[in-house]
Amino acid sequence: MDSDLSTTAKAMLNRCLFQRTRAAARAVTRLYDHELRSTGFKATQVNVLATVAARGGLSITALSDELGMDRTTLSRNLRPLEQRKLLSVAPEGAHRVRLVTLTPAGETLLTEAAACWERAQSALEASLGGKRVKSVRKSSRALTRSAAKILD
Repeated sequence: MDSDLSTTAKAMLNRCLFQRTRAAARAVTRLYDHELRSTGFKATQVNVLATVAARGGLSITALSDELGMDRTTLSRNLRPLEQRKLLSVAPEGAHRVRLVTLTPAGETLLTEAAACWERAQSALEASLGGKRVKSVRKSSRALTRSAAKILD
C-alpha cells in the first residue's frame, strides 16, 4: 500500500468522530447486552420498550424521532417485540398514524429488565466518575444536534 495513503488513512481514523462514537457505542452495547442476557433481550429492544413506557403511546414517526432511528430500522426492531406481544402496534387510524403501546407482558419484562439495566448503568457511571458521565451526556447531545443541524 502507498505510504501516503496509509498516512492519510491513519490521520482520518485518529480524527474520525464516526469511528470513535461507533466504537464507544459498541462497547457500551456489549456491556448492557451482557447484563440483560438473563431477560433474553438486547439493550436495543429494552430501550424501545423503555421509550414507549416513558412517553406513553407514540406514533411510529414520533418513536423513530425519539430513538434517533429511521422508520424502516424501527419497524424491523418493532416486529419481534410485537410478535412476542410486548408491544402493540395499532392499525392505521386517523391521519395514517399507527400508535405503539406497551402491553402488560411488555410492562412485566421492562420491570425485570430495569434491574439488569441498573447494574450496567451503575457500573459504567462508577467506572467513569460523575464528571465524565456529565461530560458524556453533554457531548453526546451536542454531537447529535450538530449532525442533525448539518443534515437539515
